[in-house]
Amino acid sequence: MVKKIKLSIEKFKLDLSGKVILTEAASGNYVITPIIAAIAGARVIAITRNSKFATVEEVEKQTFDLAKIFNVQNMITIITDKNKVDYKSFDIVTNTGFVRPIDKNIINKLSTNCVIPLMWEPWEFRESDLDLDYCNKKGIKVYGTNESDDRLQTIKYIGFTVLSFLLDNKMTPFSTKILVLGNTDFANPVNSLLKANGYDIHYESISSNCYY
Repeated sequence: MVKKIKLSIEKFKLDLSGKVILTEAASGNYVITPIIAAIAGARVIAITRNSKFATVEEVEKQTFDLAKIFNVQNMITIITDKNKVDYKSFDIVTNTGFVRPIDKNIINKLSTNCVIPLMWEPWEFRESDLDLDYCNKKGIKVYGTNESDDRLQTIKYIGFTVLSFLLDNKMTPFSTKILVLGNTDFANPVNSLLKANGYDIHYESISSNCYY
């Protein structure tokens, strides 16, 4: 994980020097969000709470254990009450689990210079997460993620996910015929990767804007 964090920051040339960020502190792989921001130079306020995945104490330990490796523990403050923060001070508010919902009450307190990254593609937008109309009214910019960017290759990862599932269930190219049916954006990487690995594929793409 340490190596991947360093490579990601270098790949995207991420520089958040002097910025103040509100995000979440979470467990497992999600522990990296405040860490990356801090390494890139930001002052980070991270919200957490008890969940089925981890307690507040477990999240704090995971976060600061990793932060100490990069010597950024002093750049991160973990809180449990998002009503007790100075929203005017934030340059970036991430649309992440413990921060949501970002409603009118929060948006009213944000500076108009603040930006909100959705952390996923714009088409995945959910009204329950963020009051987008009110952000527009207040002049607060909201950005989605281009998961087809070559530096991310999130879309290509779908093919490896399907391949992993097949092999985990002992469905090898020698014993399995595959029907790939879906929207072109998602089905293409699955079709290409399975074909490259010797699977017998029947591929039907759906050229539409529907993502189901």
